[in-house]
Amino acid sequence: GAPRDLPSSPTRRSSDLAATKAAFAQAGIEARREAVDLRPGVTQVFYRPANETIIEVVGPTPGAAAGTGAASFFGDLSKSSGRARESTASLWGITFVSDDLEATHRYFGDHISKIRKAKQEGRQIATLRGAELGISTAVAIMSPHQRIPSASL
Repeated sequence: GAPRDLPSSPTRRSSDLAATKAAFAQAGIEARREAVDLRPGVTQVFYRPANETIIEVVGPTPGAAAGTGAASFFGDLSKSSGRARESTASLWGITFVSDDLEATHRYFGDHISKIRKAKQEGRQIATLRGAELGISTAVAIMSPHQRIPSASL
C-alpha cells in the first residue's frame, strides 16, 4: 500500500543565507550543521527544532565565484525592486522518512529514482520525479535515522 505517517523535513531556499540564519537564531533555533558541498556556490544549513523534524536551508555560499551553481540553483529568488535588493525565502523541497524505503520505492514505481546512499551515514534516499506527478516541490524519501555506534578502542 501507500506509505503512511511519514514524518517530514522541509527545505527552504534563501537568497540571503545570513539573514535567514539570523531569523532562525532570533527565534531561538540554532544551526546543528552546515555543509558547502551540495553544489558549487551552495551552502546547506540544518536545524532540528523538534524531535524528528529537520529544517534544511539552502542558500548561496558567501563569496562564491560568479558562474558557480548558485545562480542556476536559486534562479530569480533575488529580485531587484529598483531601490534595494529584496531577500526572499521559499519552500524548495520536503523529505519524508519511510520505515520501509524498499516498499515505498515499489509503490512509486517509475516515478521515483533509484535508491542511493544518503549523505548521512547509514541512511538511504530516493527522489520522486515530481513533474511526472504534478508536484513542483522537490520531494525526497529517506530511510530512518540510524544511531551509529562509536568504534570501540
